[in-house]
Amino acid sequence: ALVTTAILATIATAGTMLLTPAAAYAFHFLKFPFRRLMLIIIINAFVLPQQVVVIPLFQLWRDLGLIDNFLAVLIPYVGLSFAWSIFLVKNFLEDFPTELVEAARIDGAGPVQVFWYIVLPNCLSSVFAAGILQFLWTWNALLLPLLYLRSNVPLPVILARINGTYELNWDLQSVAAIITTIVPLTIFLIFQRQFAAGADSRTGNKE
Repeated sequence: ALVTTAILATIATAGTMLLTPAAAYAFHFLKFPFRRLMLIIIINAFVLPQQVVVIPLFQLWRDLGLIDNFLAVLIPYVGLSFAWSIFLVKNFLEDFPTELVEAARIDGAGPVQVFWYIVLPNCLSSVFAAGILQFLWTWNALLLPLLYLRSNVPLPVILARINGTYELNWDLQSVAAIITTIVPLTIFLIFQRQFAAGADSRTGNKE
C-alpha cells in the first residue's frame, strides 16, 4: 500500500507540475480562439465536487476496462487539479514583469522559448506550491481509489479497511496513521525550502 500510494502521488504530482505552468502561460500570454471561454470553463470546475463525477467515471472506466487500473485514478487526479492549479499559477503570472517577455520576443524568441527560458524559471514558487498541494491531496485521497482500485490500493484505503466493525484495531490504525502522515510531512519540509527559494525568482534575475 505504501508503494502504491507513492507511485500514484508521485505520478499525479509530476503530471500536474508539468502541465499546469504551460497551460497557465498559454492562457495568460498567448492569444487563441475561445481562450477566455475555455478558462472560464476550467475555473468553474473549481466548484464541482468530485462526488459528482464518480458515477459517470465509473461507467466510463468499466466500459474501457480500466477498473483496478492506476489510470482510473491518475487521470481524475490530474484532471480535477487543473481548476485550482491553473488558477494559482495564472494569478502568480498577473504580477509577472511583462518587460521580460517583450524583450525576449524582440530578441526573436518564440512562444516555446519564452515559456521555457523566461516564464518557467521565474514562476517556480507557484509551481512548487501547486505540487505540494497536489501531493498532499493525492496522498490522502480515499474516495477514488476506494471505488476504482481492487488489488493494489493506497494507504488511506487500507486505513479505512482495518477499522473493524466490532473491533477498532487501535494498534494497526496507529501504525497505519503514522506511516500515512510521516511521508507527506517529510515531503512538505523538503519542498518548502524550494518554495521559499523560488520566491526570489520573481525579480526576474535569471541568466
